[in-house]
Amino acid sequence: MLYISLKMSYRVRSILIVLVCLSTFVLCGNAGCGRLDDDNSYVFKAASAADYSEMGWVEAYDAIHAQMIEQYAFTEWKDLDYATLNSNTRPKIVLAEVNSSEDEYITAFLEYTKSIPDGHVFWSDNVTTNIMLKHSDGSYGFGMVLGDMILEWNDVPIATALALLSTLWSPTTHSLALGGDEHALAAKFKEAMEFLVGRNVPGIIIDVRGNLGGTDALAANIVGYFYSEQTIYEYQSVYNEYTGIFDTVPDDPEDNSVVKRNVPLNIEPQSPQYITKPVVVIVNPDSISSAEGIAMAIKRLDLGHVVSFYGTNGSFGIVGGKASLPLGYSISFPMGRSLDKYKVIQVDSKDGLGCVTPDIRVPKTSANMLTYAKKDATDDVELDAAVAYLQTL
Repeated sequence: MLYISLKMSYRVRSILIVLVCLSTFVLCGNAGCGRLDDDNSYVFKAASAADYSEMGWVEAYDAIHAQMIEQYAFTEWKDLDYATLNSNTRPKIVLAEVNSSEDEYITAFLEYTKSIPDGHVFWSDNVTTNIMLKHSDGSYGFGMVLGDMILEWNDVPIATALALLSTLWSPTTHSLALGGDEHALAAKFKEAMEFLVGRNVPGIIIDVRGNLGGTDALAANIVGYFYSEQTIYEYQSVYNEYTGIFDTVPDDPEDNSVVKRNVPLNIEPQSPQYITKPVVVIVNPDSISSAEGIAMAIKRLDLGHVVSFYGTNGSFGIVGGKASLPLGYSISFPMGRSLDKYKVIQVDSKDGLGCVTPDIRVPKTSANMLTYAKKDATDDVELDAAVAYLQTL
C-alpha cells in the first residue's frame, strides 16, 4: 500500500525537522524512441515485453540473452562481457533442462543476473518464495546477541569465509509498481512545504532511506521547492524498438507518437520557495532509482547536503525491459539511462563506483554501528548526525 508519512518535531535549538518518508513512488515504465522523420523529430515506439514462457529452457535462455545484449541500457557503461557470461551460464542451463531440475535452472539464471551490478535487474517475486528461501532459510545467528562476534564459519576462519561468500541467495532490492497517486504525493509534499515555510524553519531534513523510487517527474517536482531557476534534471536515453538504438526522449512519451529529440526533464521552481536555508537528505543503499535523483539534485545545491554511513544504491536507470520465462518466472531490466546536462550517464555505478555519496559521512565507530544495527526508530544515528550538522550552522 502506498503512503506518505510526514513527521514534524522540534529538536534541540528549535531545528524543525520534516521526515518525508516517501516510501515508494509510482513506477514509471519509460521506454523507447523510434524511426527518424527529420533531424529533430522521430516516431517513438516502446519495446514490447517478451514472452518466452512456452519455449524450452535453453531456447528461452538464448532468447533473453540476445534481448539483454540488444536492449540492456548499461552494457558498455558497466563493461559487461556477455561472451564470458554466456559461456559460464549456458552449459548449466543445458544440464538443468536435461535433468529437469528447476533448482539448477533458476540457480544458473540467478548467477547470470547477479553478475550484472544493477539493482534494476530483478526477478518476479516467486523466485524468492520458490527458490531463494529454500537456499537461505535456517537458524543462522540463532542465540547470538548484539555485539557477539563470529570467528569461524563451518570451521573456516571468518575472514576467509567472507572472501569466498556468494551473494547469489541474498535479497535483491528493486523498484516495484505498487500503484498510487503521484498527484496526491505531490500535494502532500506541497502541504508540508507550506507548513514549514510558513513557520520560517531554519533547516529541513528529507529522509529517503529505503525508498525504492518511481517517477522522475515526481522527484523533479519535489526538489523544485529548493531551486530558484529552471535546471536540467536529466535527459532520458531509451531503447528504440524501431531502430535498435538508444535515443533521447521526453519524459513519459506516448507510444507510437512523434516526439522531439533532446528534450530534457527539467526541475521547475515550485512555490513556496525554500532556497536560503539548508536542506539535508538522508540516504542508504536501499535508496534506489528516483530516490537517488532527489539526493542527487539536493546535493548539487550550495545549501544542500547528503548524510549517511553509505551512499545510495547506484541504480538510476529507466525500467521497462521485461521477459517472461518458463515455469512462471520473469526478469525485468532497465532499457533507458539518465543523462546529465552534458549527456553523460549519471548516478549508475561503473567499475564499482557510482551512486550519490554523502558529503556528511556518519563515522563508522563501534558505538554507531551497534546502534545502527538495532534499527531502533527512537535511536537513529543518521538522523542524529543530520540534526547535529544543522545545529552547527
